Amino acid sequence: MIYIILFWILVFALLFLISTSVVLIRNRFELSAITSEFMDNESEPKISVCIPARNEENNIGTLLESLIHQDYSNYDIHVLDDQSTDQTAEIVQSFMGDIPHLKLHYGSEKPLDWLEKPWACHQLSKLADGQYLLFLDADTVAQSSLLS
Repeated sequence: MIYIILFWILVFALLFLISTSVVLIRNRFELSAITSEFMDNESEPKISVCIPARNEENNIGTLLESLIHQDYSNYDIHVLDDQSTDQTAEIVQSFMGDIPHLKLHYGSEKPLDWLEKPWACHQLSKLADGQYLLFLDADTVAQSSLLS
């Protein structure tokens, strides 16, 4: 009896290893990084960084400071002040001189059938014009190669 159980365990383990190996090999040949598509192109695709922010005065400055130092050149930043009651909008405005492609938007009242963050992200998706949209929380810090 124990040999039959061990046999089936080994059969299932072998099938699992074979199936995961097939998926790994398929992904290796069929999937590629986004940047590899554009290595031969002269122009980089535009990326719109979308940041929903509500009462993020303690975090938004650190994120914007980290976005200034990106290696990637074809991007803009859209911050949606989602009806903050603190100094979030003023902090974003203070960065507008240092980041010419920074845009501050003010969120509209949330419909009853929406949650806060999805509503803010939806508004940002309508305002951004990049080929790719990158949504970041205001409490994150971007690495210098985030967009490249």
